[in-house]
Amino acid sequence: MQKPIMAADPDAKVSCDLTAPIVGVDSTLDETALAVAISDAGYVSEKLAEVR
Repeated sequence: MQKPIMAADPDAKVSCDLTAPIVGVDSTLDETALAVAISDAGYVSEKLAEVR
């Protein structure tokens, strides 16, 4: 899932917990743009929390 996120925002920080499976994203893109990038790559996304 890192590739589609990095394609949409090359400066994004992506962390993956494959045992959960949870992906953390720190990006300047808004939530909708991230969801579209993830969906276009064939993945399902769900916002779990927002950390500022």
